[in-house]
Amino acid sequence: MQKPVFSLGVLAAPDLNGSGGFTRGKLGFNVGITAGIHFNDRLSLHSGVIYARKPYNALPADYRTAYKPPTLMNIAAVCDVIDIPLNLRYTMHRSESGSISLSAGLSSYLMLHEQYAYQYPDREAAIREYSNENRHFMGVGNLGLALERKINAKTSISLEPFVKVPLTGIGHGSVRLISAGAGIRFNLDLSKAKNTFDQ
Repeated sequence: MQKPVFSLGVLAAPDLNGSGGFTRGKLGFNVGITAGIHFNDRLSLHSGVIYARKPYNALPADYRTAYKPPTLMNIAAVCDVIDIPLNLRYTMHRSESGSISLSAGLSSYLMLHEQYAYQYPDREAAIREYSNENRHFMGVGNLGLALERKINAKTSISLEPFVKVPLTGIGHGSVRLISAGAGIRFNLDLSKAKNTFDQ
């Protein structure tokens, strides 16, 4: 029986964030450290700690709060989030140079800081800020693809397009915050044997 193999990764990813869609989406970013346990050459489980900055626009109809003056036009948000994913990955194709994998799972969002600018046509925006007030455990669904290229027997680099879909309302306004992007991950195989798995 094959013993599990562990890996570490460093991730950087721009993403587009929107409330219910990307029509008025804004660009954010993600950086973090990931870890994986590889049960065999096909199946692996991945988690990590990722810092994400998520700016987005929300219409009053998308923003669920009692603070809704009649002239409110838009809520411009910037949220600093710790994203803790738990994703199962299946490798569909493998070769000597790399692999192609699909992943699916859930993320927990820990909202570090939330800033909302309530915008009006006839006066300056009103700013509201919240810190460490909202936690969304397993509240986001993850889907992703990993296109991995080996550098050598122990390291690789991968391009990872992804989509994150809310399963619950996110943040102070309980918005349906959707994110999509593509990350670059540097992977390190921690096994003692050479060429044990494809990331």
